[in-house]
Amino acid sequence: MRRILMLAILLLSLSVVTAQDNPAVTEEPNVVPVDSSATVTDPVEETTTEESAPSAQPPSLFGDALSELISLRNDLELLATAVQGTVRPDGWSGNLDVTNPQLPLLIRLDMELLLADTLGFDAPAGWFGTAFSEAVYQARDMRHDIELLADALLGDGQRPDGWDGMTNPLWACDRSTQTLVNMLAQGDFYVAIADPADPNYCQILELLVVDYVQKNLFTIDTTESYFTAAVRTTLPGSVAVNTDFAVGFFDISATQRAAVIPNGTVITPIGRNAANEFSRMVLFEGDGFLLFAEYTFTSLTEEEFETLPAAPAVQTTCTADWC
Repeated sequence: MRRILMLAILLLSLSVVTAQDNPAVTEEPNVVPVDSSATVTDPVEETTTEESAPSAQPPSLFGDALSELISLRNDLELLATAVQGTVRPDGWSGNLDVTNPQLPLLIRLDMELLLADTLGFDAPAGWFGTAFSEAVYQARDMRHDIELLADALLGDGQRPDGWDGMTNPLWACDRSTQTLVNMLAQGDFYVAIADPADPNYCQILELLVVDYVQKNLFTIDTTESYFTAAVRTTLPGSVAVNTDFAVGFFDISATQRAAVIPNGTVITPIGRNAANEFSRMVLFEGDGFLLFAEYTFTSLTEEEFETLPAAPAVQTTCTADWC
């Protein structure tokens, strides 16, 4: 039942994105502006401009995830051919348009359709499934799942000729292990080393990083936080209004009152009034508003306040119910 619901969500998400994108395609045809000064003797120049324009566009919307998305489409088609020949499940898109922002969703949808058509939604153990996030994480999750699906359909380690496969052995592990390993590496704390060829690679990696954290980071005799004040202010949900008197203003000088921001409202600090060293005003963003308020009416500490950059010149707004 869960897999049927997930497939329905995928289809609904695809239809919503399509409905939003189609008007833009219709209204913005790829037409080269005509130079009114040009004559009929200039066809070569016009043709060159029209043909070279697409090459000037970025080749992908997906950055570093592009190559993995292409590999995923290739391997998914190879897997479908290996188990079903030329037949494809109903609804199969086979899409590999790297200019289509829906590409990760379309690949995931085809993978779920192949799963349903072959295993009847009985997903292999450890299957990640759909997670709506950045393309690089969607690609990572799909690579993890397609390898599980290939093992289930063809046998452990058996792959069709031409299979691109997993370029990062860490992607075979669960999300928690991946996240912890990447966080430690990014913070220059520790790099866990394990043999990817070991059949227990992920279990060994998990034990190594957990053991390191427990024996080293959690035993440090210090009152200092692991995260700096600057980092804490960027964490979602880390700052909130903590009084009944937090007035929001449209201007940094606090002359244009908007409304009282309700106690407990989650906010994200954007920047402070750096022009006035005595000002306590901070530009805060929240659900339905972008306003200035005094940081002392929030959970933002003085140390965190001092790390904020100067507030950018923006158009403040307030469309929340309490405005």
